[in-house]
Amino acid sequence: MFPYKKVLAAIDYSDLTDPIFKKLENISSDPDINIILFNVVERDMPTLMGASQNEAISYSREWSLEEIKLKQNAENILKKEANKYNLSKFTCYAEVGVPRYSIIFAAKSKNVDLIIVGAHGAHGIKKIIGSTAQSVLNNATCDVLAVR
Repeated sequence: MFPYKKVLAAIDYSDLTDPIFKKLENISSDPDINIILFNVVERDMPTLMGASQNEAISYSREWSLEEIKLKQNAENILKKEANKYNLSKFTCYAEVGVPRYSIIFAAKSKNVDLIIVGAHGAHGIKKIIGSTAQSVLNNATCDVLAVR
């Protein structure tokens, strides 16, 4: 029996997506496990310096609507991807944000006892500065499985 009951799997569609789903296939047969498939949509928010209050409010509304669409689209893609694998039960959840922070926040807010992340996905300067996996490993309040 798998010792974890609530698992958050961070899916970023890197080359480690398939190995993560294969790990999930192995543990999903446990009837007590709750798998949360999680994707973070990265998006930079442009600055509103010099904008009037009305312009800022208008942009904020547009941003919120766009964020909702991005999250729904990401959740639909997660569901399609998950259906390719033999997962017995799962839920899909997406956020717009910075992956290293969003994963930690989601894990805390959903009271998970295991986070699964890809061991590497960073490229270029991000790999030099530090990866999302490294940040999650250093800051999570629960166990972390880094898949290679």
